[in-house]
Amino acid sequence: MRCSVVRQVLLQCLVCLLPIDASAAILHVPSAYPSIQAGISASSFGDTVLIACGTYEEHDIIMRTGICLRSESGDPACVTIDAQGKGRVLTCDRIYSQTLIEGITFSGGHASGSYPDYYGGGMYCSISTPQVTNCVFSGNTADQLGGGLYLYSSSPLLTNCVFSECSATSGGGGMAAVGGSWPRLIDCEFVDNASPGRGGAVLSDNSSPIITSCQFSDNSAGEGGGVFYVLSSPSLTGCTFSGNTANMGGGVACSGNSSPEIVGCVFVGNTAETHGGGLSCRYASPTLSDCLLVDNAARCGAGLDLWHASPSVTGCTFVGNHADGCPGGGISCNNGSSPTVRSCIVAFSSSGEGIFVDDMTCNPSISCCNVYGNAGGDWIGDLAGHNQANGNFSADPLFCDATGGDFTLCEDSPCLKGSRSDDEDCDERIGAFGEGCGACNTPVALTTWGRLKAMFDE
Repeated sequence: MRCSVVRQVLLQCLVCLLPIDASAAILHVPSAYPSIQAGISASSFGDTVLIACGTYEEHDIIMRTGICLRSESGDPACVTIDAQGKGRVLTCDRIYSQTLIEGITFSGGHASGSYPDYYGGGMYCSISTPQVTNCVFSGNTADQLGGGLYLYSSSPLLTNCVFSECSATSGGGGMAAVGGSWPRLIDCEFVDNASPGRGGAVLSDNSSPIITSCQFSDNSAGEGGGVFYVLSSPSLTGCTFSGNTANMGGGVACSGNSSPEIVGCVFVGNTAETHGGGLSCRYASPTLSDCLLVDNAARCGAGLDLWHASPSVTGCTFVGNHADGCPGGGISCNNGSSPTVRSCIVAFSSSGEGIFVDDMTCNPSISCCNVYGNAGGDWIGDLAGHNQANGNFSADPLFCDATGGDFTLCEDSPCLKGSRSDDEDCDERIGAFGEGCGACNTPVALTTWGRLKAMFDE
């Protein structure tokens, strides 16, 4: 998968640099063509429509396949297309991968009216695979889905794009991917997007977005402040969720038989009014590995809340999460859930026990985990029998610099591989990170949410 993405990025870089044939032309806007639409309409496969720096008050622009639409500098600060709320900014219908859109800001788009006009305020893609790079989607709205970008049965490649202050009434304030879409997002940023429905930044409905090294901050929604998944099998790798808010699932909410793969992600300072400050999973089976969940807050299940869910949670670190109304500072397991939790650290929850298990409705498999220093208790209640069984234990994990947001392990940490060689079944690293400093042998101290958030926003 990684090689495929690299090849696509390389191809993207060549689209505007190499002519398809000797007849390929560069069409200049506005010196030769008075508007962006005029330039696109006059273009042929392989041509480049090159836009001079400035603001263009156009809306409902129709893209053509096989052309390059680019600002003259390739910087989105150079060209802004402002629809002024009069309609959608750009439509891509059956646009294929030889098409590149680069260095443009899409703003002021408003998708309204009847189907499908109420989808995709900034850009609407149907059965399309354009390559979109170095673009900004800002201040766009949709009366239904996809304030910034709406995808139907589409698989674009988006790199280094920013979605900010976009909104949609039903879901996907920043982006909505539906109908079997497979978008790939690399190094993108979602900031201050919102929806009263599902997915403040991203809604994935019956789709499988591949999202790598992206940032989600200060987005809000009814469910899934950062991302909401339903009937989806996506992947999130190396992403950061900070300061997102929702009624349920501050960072991510997954439901409806979704099975997202979440690897190496950070969830810091996200908030849910009810369940799942970091993540909420209902009728879902996510795979969560090598992730850090720190200082998230919710009434129940501040780090991770499970309801009829069967996730696999491996090698994760839960620190300083806060459940202020019901059990589960780090993890809350309820109502028919059967999680597998292995090699995790659940420590220093400021309110609520480390892991809450309702023994009547939850059937967890917990092994090789360190649950320690949680305000509401560690191996207590229905979880008591798990301590000192299956390699589970309770000891200070000895983080290198928790006050500085460094949750790597001191060389004398009991969570390092080989530190508990008496238990051959658990001779592995516990938590999201390995050794990061010398011997500590001193208790950790936690920092404030504001300071941690500032570190991850840098």
